[in-house]
Amino acid sequence: MTPYPTVGKVPIVQLAAYLKREHETEAEFARRAGIPQQTINRLCRGESVPRTDTAVLIEDVTEGAVRVRDLIPGHATAAGAA
Repeated sequence: MTPYPTVGKVPIVQLAAYLKREHETEAEFARRAGIPQQTINRLCRGESVPRTDTAVLIEDVTEGAVRVRDLIPGHATAAGAA
């Protein structure tokens, strides 16, 4: 059993909660991160799991508030594994 709530087989990630907490739209975050808005929308709706490089970028842009392991279940980063 995964510790993440799921929509179908894809985990709902913490990105949508981060955007709400920060009062930031998907479009604003997408521009700031340099990630297509469609990708951010799919991630927020739990419809896809990002590539590792995209997840690392999101972790960097959110200053660790949304971690790679939040976005990719079972993924252990060097910082997350410690």
